[in-house]
Amino acid sequence: MFKWVHLSDLHFQEKESYNIERAREGLLEYLRDNIGKCDAVFLTGDFRFAKKSVGNVDEVCEYVNKIKDAVEAK
Repeated sequence: MFKWVHLSDLHFQEKESYNIERAREGLLEYLRDNIGKCDAVFLTGDFRFAKKSVGNVDEVCEYVNKIKDAVEAK
């Protein structure tokens, strides 16, 4: 069986509130505690504030890797 998780619209922005950061940490915790090991993660939708031509790509990539690690995806 192939197990996967789909997430969408993470909406990274340069200046974020404390609540957004807590929500992202909560998502990682939820994935580790409730979803477990998956074969793949599908991320769709917005990753950063689309109106900006220069974004926080490193931060987004770091978080995507944390998602991957939380579900032990390859």
